[in-house]
Amino acid sequence: MRAQMAQLPPFRSVVKPNDVEDPVNRYLHRTLAYLFVKSIFRTPITPNMITVFAVMIGFAAGCAFIWGTPTAMFLGGAALWAAAILDGADGILDGGADVLVAVFTVFPAFYHIWVTYHNPYHLALMVLALGLTIVHLAVYDFHKESYLRGTLPGQGGEGHDADEIAEIVEGARSKGPIVRLAIKYFLVPHLMWQKAFINWLNPDAWRLSQLLQSDDQTPEIYRDENVWPMRLWALTSLAAGSPSPRDTVATQP
Repeated sequence: MRAQMAQLPPFRSVVKPNDVEDPVNRYLHRTLAYLFVKSIFRTPITPNMITVFAVMIGFAAGCAFIWGTPTAMFLGGAALWAAAILDGADGILDGGADVLVAVFTVFPAFYHIWVTYHNPYHLALMVLALGLTIVHLAVYDFHKESYLRGTLPGQGGEGHDADEIAEIVEGARSKGPIVRLAIKYFLVPHLMWQKAFINWLNPDAWRLSQLLQSDDQTPEIYRDENVWPMRLWALTSLAAGSPSPRDTVATQP
């Protein structure tokens, strides 16, 4: 038998439905992310390496915002956009990486505003913006994953369930030292916090997410009841991630 060779799946098979994806992400960011993955698909670069790179780019964007010159601000914006594109091609650390990029860029952006205007009101807005961004990322990610699992049983949802923390830690044993440390000290605490927060904010939503059944009726019912709130959230969020084509490759003999 000939050895199987991984193949890059077609673009349409790795993007999420319009129900959970805003137009900018679906038609611009996802297209660019797919082209990027296609260019490095046969290389040793892994999705987790891309995640680390995206975080580094986010950090660089924050440094540029602190520098504050017109050229630095332009480069910082371009770097932040690049990090958003790479968000569609990364791996297991994706959810935690989004929070890091938010922290690395929101603080510096408001620092630039502070040194420009010296308005204490802006400092209060910084705390509010950062806090709500982190909450938004956690809540949106949970409901997006629940929606995908509910409407696409066996297919939807590329994120990690907080109840699968033990499996995530076990799977980390085969990863490199940097990824293992990131999983242990950042991803796992992030998932535990997300679970606790969602369970406090909406315990019924958490309970129902654990009870979804894979049958013929559930996907249709779940979509009918949730599609419009999900679409509205997606259109206003610009925060959806996407599965990594390198994590969902098909094989052929």
